[in-house]
Amino acid sequence: MLFAASALVYINSLDFSLTGCDDKLLLGNAALVILEHQDFFAFINSPYLFSDGLFYRPIVNASVLLTSLAGGGELYLHYVFNILVHSLTVIFLYLILIKFNSTHFQSLMMSMIFAVHPVLVNSVSWIPGRNDSLLALFILVSFLGLIMYSESGNIMYLAIHGLGFIAALFSKETAVAAIFIFSSYLILFRKSFFKKKIYVLVPVWLVLIFIWFFFRQSVVTQAASYDLFRNMPYFIIAIGKTILPVNLTVLPVIKDSTFLYGIFSIIVLAVLFWYSESKNNRIVLLGLLWFFAFLLPGLININPEYSGDIMIESRLYLPAIGIFILLTQTDLAKKLTFANKYLIGLYVLILGLFCYSNVKYSHSYHDSFSFWQDAAVNSVSLDLAQAGFGSYFLQTGNYETAVEYYKKAIELNRGNVDFSRKTAFCLTRLNRTDEAAMYYAEVLNKEPGDYDANLIMGIINFKKNNLIEAETQLLKAEFINNNDIQPKIYLLKLYRSKGDNNKAAQYENTLKTKGYIEPPK
Repeated sequence: MLFAASALVYINSLDFSLTGCDDKLLLGNAALVILEHQDFFAFINSPYLFSDGLFYRPIVNASVLLTSLAGGGELYLHYVFNILVHSLTVIFLYLILIKFNSTHFQSLMMSMIFAVHPVLVNSVSWIPGRNDSLLALFILVSFLGLIMYSESGNIMYLAIHGLGFIAALFSKETAVAAIFIFSSYLILFRKSFFKKKIYVLVPVWLVLIFIWFFFRQSVVTQAASYDLFRNMPYFIIAIGKTILPVNLTVLPVIKDSTFLYGIFSIIVLAVLFWYSESKNNRIVLLGLLWFFAFLLPGLININPEYSGDIMIESRLYLPAIGIFILLTQTDLAKKLTFANKYLIGLYVLILGLFCYSNVKYSHSYHDSFSFWQDAAVNSVSLDLAQAGFGSYFLQTGNYETAVEYYKKAIELNRGNVDFSRKTAFCLTRLNRTDEAAMYYAEVLNKEPGDYDANLIMGIINFKKNNLIEAETQLLKAEFINNNDIQPKIYLLKLYRSKGDNNKAAQYENTLKTKGYIEPPK
């Protein structure tokens, strides 16, 4: 039943196309390895997404390579994999909730709600979101192994705990925070066992982290910004999205988010726990610690070049489990039985609303247009959202609309030269030469060695008969990229117009050796 619920609500994603946000790059990297018969292990053991990237996620790389090989270029298998991982995570959540003294029926209903929860759409309907669902799956496997080991002392469960933990580390760096949760569980629920086995567990954790750190350091050389405090308010927003998932978007930033739902959700939780008589405060505390510990690493600013820190919703996948753990201690969960028709009706209503919201929201990941439209509309202060929508229109040949969104991006972040470059390109296509020249000038002001800007500005100045400026820029373009004949063609025209026959002859001969044939006059 859990597997069916997880699969059915996401079955519409099987015909989704790529969004153009990380997924094209992720799948493109894997396709290149396959087509060029490159070393599979080298790809798996490389930084995630970019060759100079910040992250080391070999299990994610391996999963993409595997689904690319099996799918033979078909996209649907990537989504099948995401759905499978999500379904398994839901099943392990169910098993863990039972361990916290919830009945099978209560655990089933709570897990069903998690399965269809709209805030998890980003992790299932967007291919790169699998790094968070894989992380959650392996953390739950490891946590369940730890619970079983603390109950039985069976070394097999310790092995499952260790394997799950190291798999989580190789899926996403956030897994490091799991040691805090593992320790908290043992102190809260198995204190005497922890004292007895601390000499076993702590060395196991340290060895596994050392192994992960050793491999990571050999691959990743960059470091992220660690300005955590600036994004602390996101905790309130995250609680709101978990309890009342009505403010969802593909590229959320704090500035464009509301705290209203978060504050309201905190009040609702406080009231629920105030009137819940038989709650286990240790389980409530563990749920809170789980939520905060696993969300905290997601507050790190990994894209300081953008106008806002992107708090992508897939980062809520694992922390949200903490909220579900503590919700099991409310009367809404504890009094849920087959006989309580009112509560069953409430759960069915929540499931229906969440399913509807899930399917509706997942449409934002259907294709590139839907994704970037959602981003541009709901994250108006994020330059990436506006520029991304502009890039969609550039790729479809709608240069007028592309310019509109690129200009919005420039207003938000004048430091990003790529926005000016693409604006200038679109304006050139629209024959708005003078306006294009303004933006190319901005590019050259920030990046004097930009080839395209030097070439186009040289051509524009040549056509305006500003021959001195044109010569300087065309010569620079030729120096930057000597293999391209475009600068040489215009330098030939320029020297002919200046009457410099010697230089014109030199370029004429050079172009002939490169196979260039002048069009008839």
